[in-house]
Amino acid sequence: MTINRFAVPCFIMITGCLLLNPKKKIDNDKIKSYISRMLLILISFGFAFAFIETYISSDNKNMSHIFLFAISNLIQGNAWEHMWYIYCLIGLYILTPFLRKFTEHAKIKEAKDLLISLFLFTTLIPTINFIFHLKISTFYLEGLNYLFIFLCGYYITNTDIFSDKHIYIGGIIGIIGYALCCYFNIYHSQLSVFMILETVFIVRLFSSEKIKIKPNKFINIISKYSFSIYLVHCFWLNLLNKGFHIYPDILPPIIGEITFYIYALVLSLITSIMLYKIPILKKILK
Repeated sequence: MTINRFAVPCFIMITGCLLLNPKKKIDNDKIKSYISRMLLILISFGFAFAFIETYISSDNKNMSHIFLFAISNLIQGNAWEHMWYIYCLIGLYILTPFLRKFTEHAKIKEAKDLLISLFLFTTLIPTINFIFHLKISTFYLEGLNYLFIFLCGYYITNTDIFSDKHIYIGGIIGIIGYALCCYFNIYHSQLSVFMILETVFIVRLFSSEKIKIKPNKFINIISKYSFSIYLVHCFWLNLLNKGFHIYPDILPPIIGEITFYIYALVLSLITSIMLYKIPILKKILK
């Protein structure tokens, strides 16, 4: 689904906003608790998903064989594709104490120069390379894209490192550019320069409270279960895709995506409510 690709970069920016603010007291014990929680998520949900995937894809249905291969896949990061976000979070949590030192002591100009450099080498050049089939060097910084997004989350929401004017112009370019990429089926990556510009615009817009959303019962429920919804939504999508070979394109464009979105959201919410009734799982999901 292309209409919600900004979601994960947005989550990472929000995480950066909350964890990298030096005014908030977050000690190493707190960070360790975050890492432990994500490791428990991997051991429980990650292993379950890796086991299911190994069972479905393997011709050898020997349970001990599947069990060992599931563990191997989990260690290698080969659980269901959405679980990459958990691995990414663990890495960002590990780096958080060091990054907090940077946000605490770095001058705005130093931070601005770093963000511009990371933007250039982790998003802009890779996007240009992909669209125009070029090989402009990124000096091997491309793997730092999520670190860039994480830092952006703090500076976009807590400082005026970039003006609203520049961010909003960038947001318009991002929205139009990404829409054109989708229309011509060019580049749908959530790490494309257009998606990053769009995400920065969305995060800045809502963090500045220029758009206010009044809490209501539905939003509060989704907010409460959002993490567990994210974890289990792939189960319901894979049930259709890999179990019954049913995909959104069986319906007209847009209608198919919206239908699958509602299907996954509703069943994931029901599943999450049930999981919260299990004390051990509620503790790590909450």
